[in-house]
Amino acid sequence: MNKFPNLKRAVSRYGVVKGAIRFLSRVQKEGISQTIKAIAFIAKAHKIKVDLAATLTAYSHGSILTGRMVKKLAGKKWQTRLKSSKEKYHDIEYIIMGAGKMGSNMAALLNDQKLPARVVDPDLRALSRVKKFKHILPFNNLDQALIKTANKPRVVALMVPASLIPVINKELINKLEPNDVVVDLGNTYFEITLRQYRLFDSRPIHYLAAGTSGGVLGLGGKQRGVRGARHGACFMVDGQDEYALRRAGPLLTALGLNHKFTVVGLKGAGHLVKGMHNAQEYVEMEALGRIVEYWRDKLGLDWKQILKQAKEIQASEAGSYLGDCIVYGLKNQMLPEPGPIGGITIGEMITLVNEARKLGAPLPLAEEAIETRLKSSLLINQTTKTQIIYLQRKIFGGHDRRMVK
Repeated sequence: MNKFPNLKRAVSRYGVVKGAIRFLSRVQKEGISQTIKAIAFIAKAHKIKVDLAATLTAYSHGSILTGRMVKKLAGKKWQTRLKSSKEKYHDIEYIIMGAGKMGSNMAALLNDQKLPARVVDPDLRALSRVKKFKHILPFNNLDQALIKTANKPRVVALMVPASLIPVINKELINKLEPNDVVVDLGNTYFEITLRQYRLFDSRPIHYLAAGTSGGVLGLGGKQRGVRGARHGACFMVDGQDEYALRRAGPLLTALGLNHKFTVVGLKGAGHLVKGMHNAQEYVEMEALGRIVEYWRDKLGLDWKQILKQAKEIQASEAGSYLGDCIVYGLKNQMLPEPGPIGGITIGEMITLVNEARKLGAPLPLAEEAIETRLKSSLLINQTTKTQIIYLQRKIFGGHDRRMVK
């Protein structure tokens, strides 16, 4: 099965910019097609109900993948599949566990809207990020946050590393009350999410999972409309529990881009769709890295010329949020020095891609992109391509060069 198209051939035939646009458009289209097929195969194998049209809607609405191509594939009416809550936010008590990059940015967004929430994090340094917010109450342990919560049942939103989800859920089961709701907004692997659902099935506490995209910073560009957790994220939500969705809805609406979110299926769908989204994200970063590397290393363009060419791509059908990141990074001279990146933790993505291949829906573009990321951790000096990949991740996710997730 074909992997990445031949960039040199496209540039030779159509020109420096038009060839790059054709190359990138083909990668985007083939990558999304492979992604949707893999989602369908994995969902069937694990008995997860996924709405594929809603999946493309989520990818079009504020995710890292947002661009003209994915919107075109989603169809003209993709916006009609977006949801928002009509419930009153102030009637519900919201507790956010995790004051890291995403959690603190979400707290800031709530504070901007004068919406109250309690934020819990045992790390006092992380918690200091939200102490300045007038409408946010910080706590360094869950017990304190649960005391004197006036509006019950409560909603606890988890913005913590995926590895902590099972541990925290066991704690929550023993501390929450009947009809409280737990919402996992992290990047938990979908099979772990399914196990968490089973854990809560025998309890009077509701559980809901949602994949979250949009990055930490966000650029606020009108063309793509992606602004990140600080100004509105993309939520890919499980919709099987109407009560949980009704209780969590005001929070998702307040934090969602344009106050919207997408229901992409039933139990496990949100995190499966988000996991596959991450794989396609790597594909597009790889493609953009290859383009810039070809321009600089093969054609000898300087960074000023590359910035001009990148802007031309952004004005085309292949323009995307990731392309915005490159333009922003080059314009603001944020290109990293060509030193070592360090460790890379993408084990769950590798597991997901291997699962797709095992089920007969391989992701050759994602496999090649992941291989690049793994090899980059071994390089003493980064190539132009891996520098550009790092630049994108630095801008949309605030990822540290010493440990890229």
